[in-house]
Parts: sequence; structure tokens; C-alpha cells
Amino acid sequence: MTAGIAILTSLIFGLAPAVRATRLDVNTSLKDGDAASTGHSSKWIRNALVMAQVGGSVVVLVAAALFLHSLWNGFSISLGFRPQNLLVVRIDTIAQGYSRERSAIFFKQLEDHVSRLPGVRSASVVAPLPLGIFSSGRDFSIPGTSRSINANLHMVGQHYFETMGIPLLKGRDFREIIPSSSMVAVINRTMAEHLFPNENPVGQQISWQFGDEKKTYDVLGVVGDTKSKTIGEPIRPCLFELASQNQKDLEGFSSFGGVSVVIRTVGDPKALAPAVAREVERLDPGMPVYGVESMQEQVAKSLVLARLASWFLGVFGILALVLAAVGLYGLMSYTVATRTREIAIRMAMGASRERTLSLLARQGLSVIAVGLVAGLAAGLAVGRVVSSLLYGVGSFDVLTFIAVPVVLLLVSCFAILLPARRATKVDPMVALRYE
Repeated sequence: MTAGIAILTSLIFGLAPAVRATRLDVNTSLKDGDAASTGHSSKWIRNALVMAQVGGSVVVLVAAALFLHSLWNGFSISLGFRPQNLLVVRIDTIAQGYSRERSAIFFKQLEDHVSRLPGVRSASVVAPLPLGIFSSGRDFSIPGTSRSINANLHMVGQHYFETMGIPLLKGRDFREIIPSSSMVAVINRTMAEHLFPNENPVGQQISWQFGDEKKTYDVLGVVGDTKSKTIGEPIRPCLFELASQNQKDLEGFSSFGGVSVVIRTVGDPKALAPAVAREVERLDPGMPVYGVESMQEQVAKSLVLARLASWFLGVFGILALVLAAVGLYGLMSYTVATRTREIAIRMAMGASRERTLSLLARQGLSVIAVGLVAGLAAGLAVGRVVSSLLYGVGSFDVLTFIAVPVVLLLVSCFAILLPARRATKVDPMVALRYE
């Protein structure tokens, strides 16, 4: 199909000038080659094609620059936790036929065994994993009030905040909580500010209800904000629940990609992957371990779309820029060739080379200016369309909308000045005798 489209395009654009050439008046062509070859309609078509090339290259370059800037920002955006020296291991006990109670025992034992490995600082279960594929949003409210909010829910272990490097701002975490105690939760700063704007959230209650099922949590503490699902998302309210207190939800999360174990290490986290796998095998030889990677690799995965878009649009942007430069060069070369007599007369009558060069350059730049303005307008529209995929970059990024026109103008100036400069070096007498 691609080959067919290429052949059809070649035929259409190749036959058009050929058909036009067969309709030329021979006498007129012999009398005045320049006039016959530079009619208003043909000149307008040539200029329009070059304008379209320039405009198209601007759009692609703007999109590529936006994604490149976004990718750069993605590596510097604060995640709210420390991904360095963090190993992630995914395990699905439900797929192995574990009951809720047996799953809870298995993960508790795994946390304890892994935490005692040399080179491990702490370990914790979490479901769903931050910046993973899945997320869970629920509506939480304060009993007896109209205040409510939709927040992400994460099931975590007792040492989760310590393991992830999430700061505790108020109250306490889950480390001293036993599963048989009343339901407790830790919320992030955003959720605390929304539900408890003028009071201390520690010790308050938050409830969740769906149908006949209802839960009420005592707020233990408040932790710092973190990215939950994607790097580019605005900070979401989050509620963290102790996994050992809610085996039903842990089972539900396990059905969607398994439960993850995050492990804070002293050195390279990947170096401890074999030791962690041996601990899993010791607890259950038939338990599969998959998705073993560092948290930095998980973060890099969340940037894959921006990376692919940057490379893809960057390559096409460069190709579009080259095509626009070639089109400008061809247009200027053809214009100079058809205006050889005019240029020779101007120079014979005393016009300086600098003035002639300036005249030709202005005509070329006028074509660029139209394409550039149209391309920037279209680029702004494209920026608005892809703004939801960008990290820390608005649809109108000043740096992008300055850099792209500057690069295009520099390339265009070379494409314009080369044939124009060559035209000014023609000997007027030789040109006139040739004509």
C-alpha cells in the first residue's frame, strides 16, 4: 500500500508540470523564455508549495521540541519519594490458589525475611504500585459532614513510608499497628488540606461506603504528596491503608497485576534480586516471581511515551526541515535562473551586488514568513491537543516557540543566500549576450 501511494504521488506531481509544458505557446516561448516560464499561476503554486513545506516543518518541529522539553522535565520532576536504591518485585499469590489469610501470612513472612537480608534497609508490600499500570480511586468523606473527596487508595505494609522515602509530616505511620486493631489510615498532604483545612487531621475519622459495604478509618498521620499513577498528573489525594487489615481489597488488587514488594537497599538494587528470589522460593518453591526491576526503571517506563514521541517527531522534524530547505533552495535557484536578464540589467545600470542580494533575499524570506506564521499557529493548536501528555510544559512554551523559528530562519537563510549570492557574481555583459 505504501509503495502504491508513493507511485501515485510521483505520477500526480510528475505529470502536472509535464501536462502544463505541452500547453505552452511555442512562439511565445521562443520569443521570451522568462515570461513563458514565470506566469502568475505557476509562481503562486511554487510559492504555496514552499510555504506548505515550511509550515509543515514548523508544526513537526514544535511538537518534537515540546516532547523533548517534556522528557527533560520528566527526569527532574519531584516524585515525592526516592526511587534510587529501590527494588520492585511482583508476586501473585491469588493465581497460586492462596486464600486471603494465607496470602496475608505469606507477604508478612516475605517482608520479614527480605528485611533481614544483608544490604537491605527495609521492605514493604504495596498495591497498586505507584507509577504502575493500575490505580484505584474511591470517594471518601468525613462522617456527619458534607465534605468528601475522590482519592487514590494504596494498600501498604507497615514499613512502606520508610521504604519509599516518603516523609511523615504529622502523627505516626503503621509501624506499631497490629492487624487486629481498629481500621486506620494515613493520608497525604493534599487530602488533609481538602478534608481538614482548618484542623488537625490526626485522630479524625474518614469513611468510605459502596452499597452496603462501609469502612471507617481513624487517621493516624499525614505524609508528603507523591505521584500516584503518572509523572505528569497533578498531585492526587491519596489514602494509604494497612494491607494486613484489609485482606479482601488486597486480594482484589492481586487480581490486577499482583502485589508488589518494594525493597530499600544499600547499594545496587538489581544485585539483590537473586537473593530476594531465593527467599520467595524458600517460602513457596512454586511461587513465580516476575516484574523484577528497579524503581528507576519503573519511572523510566512511565516516560516511554514522551521518549518515543520525542524521537519519532524529532526524526520527522529534521526530515521536514531538510525538505523545506531543499524546496527553498530550488525555488530560489529557479527564480534566479528566470530572472537572469533582470539581474544583469540591474547590475549593468549600477545596482550593487549587496542591493541585488538583499532584493532576492527579501523575496525568499517573504515566502518563509507566511509559512512560518501559519506553522506557528498550527503548532500552537497541536500543543493544546497534546498538552495532557506533557510534563511541566504548557501548550505555549516560550522556549520552543522561539527556538524553532530561529532554527528554521537560519537554515532558510543558507538555502536562500547560496543561489542569490551566485546570481550576483554573474558578469552582466555575459548574461545579456547569453539571453
